Amino acid sequence: MQRRSSKEEAPFPWRQCVVLALCNAAHFYTICSLFSYAGFLVVDLGWSPNVDEAGYVAGYLGSALVVGRLFTSVLWGRLADAFGRKPAILLSMAGILVGNLAFGITKTLHAALIVRAIFLGACNGWVSLMGVYVGEVGGASRQNRVNGYTLTGGTFCQLSGPAVAALLYNKIPRYPALAPSLLGACLALVAILLGSVWLTETKQPGYARVGDAEEPDVSVSSDVHSVLFAKGVFLRFALGFATFAAFDTIPLWAIASLKAGGLDLTRADLAITLTVASGVQVVYSFRFMASFMEGRGLRGSLVTAACAGASTLMFIPILGGLESPFGVKLLFLAVPVTVFYAAATTAFSAAQAIVNNVVRSAERGYANGVAATVEAVGKAAGPTFGAVVLATGFSRHHGGFAAFWCLASSLLLAVAVARKLPESVEKSLDDELATIEMTRRKEIGFDEGQDAWDAKLGKRDSEPVLAGLEDSAA
Repeated sequence: MQRRSSKEEAPFPWRQCVVLALCNAAHFYTICSLFSYAGFLVVDLGWSPNVDEAGYVAGYLGSALVVGRLFTSVLWGRLADAFGRKPAILLSMAGILVGNLAFGITKTLHAALIVRAIFLGACNGWVSLMGVYVGEVGGASRQNRVNGYTLTGGTFCQLSGPAVAALLYNKIPRYPALAPSLLGACLALVAILLGSVWLTETKQPGYARVGDAEEPDVSVSSDVHSVLFAKGVFLRFALGFATFAAFDTIPLWAIASLKAGGLDLTRADLAITLTVASGVQVVYSFRFMASFMEGRGLRGSLVTAACAGASTLMFIPILGGLESPFGVKLLFLAVPVTVFYAAATTAFSAAQAIVNNVVRSAERGYANGVAATVEAVGKAAGPTFGAVVLATGFSRHHGGFAAFWCLASSLLLAVAVARKLPESVEKSLDDELATIEMTRRKEIGFDEGQDAWDAKLGKRDSEPVLAGLEDSAA
């Protein structure tokens, strides 16, 4: 498929955005719905004696999923590069479908950990695939907009999912987690059905839903071991660690007793709090996030968002032990939770785009697989670290300060790295090198066509070769 002229605007890929939002919703619901009832589940099934000590076990449930992902993230990227993005996405949704059904009927801790690690972790490659497909189906000029709509589905389930799951929990007493798990399975099923019809394959060379300027098909060698790629991967690790730890730690802290340093919220109170926060967050992701990122740029967006997230995490434990009506607790907790998740969504989107921009499109599947693997390490360690540190703080009557401030420090490390990134990460490597090539061809007066140009370079279209060509022309 040839690229369109920059004067031609292709129809916006609304159908693909709907499917992507559904896939992201199924993925995030599977992860985040557990956090609202994990503390109750481990007590009801006899895995923990009480909710104040639930963090020691609940953290493992959150980490099991991303531990399973460690071993297959790169393989999912390779699969997408070899067989296409669409079949890989549909297979991932099938893993989520089966995993939710299996988790809902588990009764033992070991079975629950195995199901989450294998079906919901190893058999789910969405984290490796989302960034690749978003960048390709949107094109360089609409990537942030497509990403904003995609993240809206995930954001909605990230916040409202735990609230709905808390209300559905224990509706089937014999299998307390089955009702909330069935909702996750339904989301995956709808994504599979619509994706089979509406998703287009973007793997072929030259694919672009939105036409950029007409440019030659350039094959430029990229190095996934470059410093810029390593920094992008570290950003995803740090953000994954802090964000997933917070997903688990905030609900565990909120339901803990006032004596321990929590807010002593009931399951219904927690559901209401998360629902209120989710409404504001969905509006931000759908309407304002893309504009904010376009105005601030990738680096500026990440720095601003990470600083905001760190500030809210440092503030939240101050509320511990607050004896007041639920309305007051709702006000003081819903606001920082909303700010934190808005910041996390923005920072993740920026880090994902940076990783895409520093590698060529032909290797984005593999590159995102590598990034997702490292990110999974952070996501696996985060919930366990946060839950254990929180439970330890409660046992020593120190509240949640140590847990939340450690997570804030992780975000500040991401800020330090992002501030050192060069301006080049704001644009796609393919577009940058294509522009360099066309400029240098004009400088030396070479107009014999692309095949002759490839022959002149000896099929070694890379920056060092182009630089050497420029030197020889000078």
